[in-house]
Amino acid sequence: MKRKYSVKDFKASSLPGSRKEQLRDVLSVNFPIILLNGLISIVGFLPTYLLFILENNVLRDISITDDFGNYFIWSSIFGGFRVITICFLFLVIAGLANIYRVLCYEEGLFYRQDFFAGIKENWKHYLLTGFIIGVFLLALEALQTLSGSKSGSLALEIAYYGYFGIFIVFILTIAQVLLFMSNIYACSYGRHIANSSIISLKYLFPLVLFSIFLGVSYLILWIPLFIIQVIALALYLLFLFPIFLLMFHLYCLYIVDVNINKDYPELLNKGLYKGE
Repeated sequence: MKRKYSVKDFKASSLPGSRKEQLRDVLSVNFPIILLNGLISIVGFLPTYLLFILENNVLRDISITDDFGNYFIWSSIFGGFRVITICFLFLVIAGLANIYRVLCYEEGLFYRQDFFAGIKENWKHYLLTGFIIGVFLLALEALQTLSGSKSGSLALEIAYYGYFGIFIVFILTIAQVLLFMSNIYACSYGRHIANSSIISLKYLFPLVLFSIFLGVSYLILWIPLFIIQVIALALYLLFLFPIFLLMFHLYCLYIVDVNINKDYPELLNKGLYKGE
């Protein structure tokens, strides 16, 4: 994948002056790379999507009310396998996150090397986060199954929607920030959880908007017409998801520049024009 360069690329004064300007700069100069990131996102999500299709084909022949035990067992089995496919997806995202770090820091990009370097350097934190998210989703599906059974009650349904809200607003939001920080700072996982939780609470509303955007992919999976579902998901992953990752990365860079990078002068406003 060839990268476009302008005649000003090697002058400090040609760097963007803000993260908002950098969004336009990265999209205009590196859009082919953004599309490549989209293609890799499709590969990363493919095992989870194929598992979703298989699960639907199996469970639609089992009545949740008349054969709840069998339904719950199969649902749990697929949920367990989903934890594995989500871990694979998060490893792919580890590589993509490093691509965005290099792009936003205006460093020289060597796509293949930087992609696999991101996985090599951050696989533990990304894999562990993927596992935790997968387990949370497994519990969410179990609650959904229980609320839809004969013994389901209003209390179970309220618990399901409450759990879903907590997952989107807090768990997924903190996880996103944690993954970003794992790619920037060398800290323990526990320290990343603490710092990410503080930042997520301080900037909760804008960060939750990013979490809600991720939820769009879940809604796409429930489009009834299969061919429309496939096209919508492919377009989402090819175009919207990689741009979302870029926007999220830039917004998090803005947050850490304001709150953390004063103690890391080599990282403060890195990739931006800092004046003479």
